Amino acid sequence: MNQWYIVNYDLRSLAIALGRARNVTELEFMKMLLDGDYNALHELMKLMRELGIEVKDPLMLEVIPEAVQYTHYLAWLANYATIQEFALAIIVNMPVWGQNVVRLGNALRSKYGIREVGFFEAFKGPFTELENKALEVIRGIDEQSVVRARNMAYTIQNYEKAFWDAVYNVR
Repeated sequence: MNQWYIVNYDLRSLAIALGRARNVTELEFMKMLLDGDYNALHELMKLMRELGIEVKDPLMLEVIPEAVQYTHYLAWLANYATIQEFALAIIVNMPVWGQNVVRLGNALRSKYGIREVGFFEAFKGPFTELENKALEVIRGIDEQSVVRARNMAYTIQNYEKAFWDAVYNVR
């Protein structure tokens, strides 16, 4: 349920950031992120159907606030960070997220026989193409933006941890 909420709103945030892109390189980077999350959304719907979870308006769900605060920060980044800062923050988090969800997907398949694990595999990596595009985006970033982006990356990692802590603590 929490992930359905998150992916729905992450897509919207990525679309906002795409609309703020100032050049083709930034457009291409944001489009890669948007396409990845759009694919993940459809894979998540397959998983939800397998588990008998209704695909519905995310606002009709009872989510764990600590688990979904990441997506609210992503919305903030989409509106207030530069695309360079956004790229740095996201590219730091992507491999961490990917590694965790791939492990979860593998466990769901092997321990519980879940077949529709495409959502988890959507974040498998490698992230070479995305990282290379991010490097193009951040080329020439000024010192102040580097400091801001470092703080944004630190914050997003903490929201990521809060997600895992929240879903782990649900009994």
